Amino acid sequence: AINVEAEREDDDSILAFYRRLIALRKEHRIIAEGSIRFLERENDDVIAYERALGSERLLVLCNFRASDIAMPELHAAGEKLIGNYPGMAAHLRPYEVIALRWVE
Repeated sequence: AINVEAEREDDDSILAFYRRLIALRKEHRIIAEGSIRFLERENDDVIAYERALGSERLLVLCNFRASDIAMPELHAAGEKLIGNYPGMAAHLRPYEVIALRWVE
């Protein structure tokens, strides 16, 4: 049942998510050209990094656990560019991926 045809028809599919990622990369130079600083290095369950380009900042957070993880950086960020959960929470939800952008 998992095939490209089914994925094309589903706005919440992995294919649709990757298409949105590609579109964002073309729209925001920071994704490809911004400097990168890794955060949460001591936490093996999370990949967290910040990209910077001029006054623009991008925070990317990925939770690899089946449970919530507290992430205080979420409160400091701005516009949600993409994520695999609707809305935003004060923590990372199980297997959540989120990218947040703001301009200083």
